Amino acid sequence: MDNLKQNIRKWNHDILTHMIGITYLMDMQRYPEAERYCEKILNSLSSFSETFRTRATSPDPDSVSESPVPTDYLPEGFIEYQEKLPAEITAFQTLLQQKKYPEAHYKLHLLTTEFDNRRPQPVPADDIIKNIVDEVRN
Repeated sequence: MDNLKQNIRKWNHDILTHMIGITYLMDMQRYPEAERYCEKILNSLSSFSETFRTRATSPDPDSVSESPVPTDYLPEGFIEYQEKLPAEITAFQTLLQQKKYPEAHYKLHLLTTEFDNRRPQPVPADDIIKNIVDEVRN
């Protein structure tokens, strides 16, 4: 699997883990911790997104191992979604700072729903063998 696909899988896993963590904190009404946790999410997004975005939109033409992500692997509008996610997390964090907890719960619901709809989905099991064979041939 090339580095770009590995980066997408890492992004997917990291953000999913963060969403589970923030949902837990909100469900337990641990709002100050949830607000601080937003910083961790934002740092994770900023450290990862620039490299990811650059490689996904314009891979190095001299690199043999890097190739654009196949359109069937990356959902349409994913790059745009990934670019707007920090602003959405910041808006959620602002609601927490303002102690608007019901609104923050609703915003988190919207965030997790959109994440689930927009994130790259795992490769179906049938395709895993095909992908391995394709990679070995190339």
